[in-house]
Amino acid sequence: GILPLLAQTLLAVIQTTAKSYAIAFSVISMMMCLLLGSIRYGLLSMIPNLLPITLVMAWMQIGQIPLDLFTMLVASVAMGITVDDTIHFMYNFVRDYRNSGDVDGAIHRTLQQAGRALLVTTIVLSIGFSTFTFSQVHNLINFGKLTAAAIVLALVADFVVAPALLKVTHRTKASS
Repeated sequence: GILPLLAQTLLAVIQTTAKSYAIAFSVISMMMCLLLGSIRYGLLSMIPNLLPITLVMAWMQIGQIPLDLFTMLVASVAMGITVDDTIHFMYNFVRDYRNSGDVDGAIHRTLQQAGRALLVTTIVLSIGFSTFTFSQVHNLINFGKLTAAAIVLALVADFVVAPALLKVTHRTKASS
């Protein structure tokens, strides 16, 4: 019948999407390592990239938001935006740190330079995706609020988590 066929189709979509995310994560990790010129910085940069997606997935579980074709797209959109933001942050930090050798100064200058652009981009994109919450279709409402939340969480991860990780890893390196 039609219901078992739809169930099989949705299961196949979920499985192939999970594989696609794993491949994307691997490729993005390698590209971040190449771009930043360091395996350590490349892998470290993936933490703020995955945190917003993980938190949104937890929110979906806790809020019992169903996994459907729209909500599966949230991670794709969020991954693209978080990676873009993290590239700007980490690239500016690495460049400044290599020139100055000062972790705190490099973080501060990065937040002043790249931080403003990240903030404006986040405001514009989160408002744009929030317009979906005015829809009459629940799938679109969920897509809009989850994507907007992921975008805001990506900014928080880049403004709070990434600097904290950089300070901790450089402190550990200096004390060893």
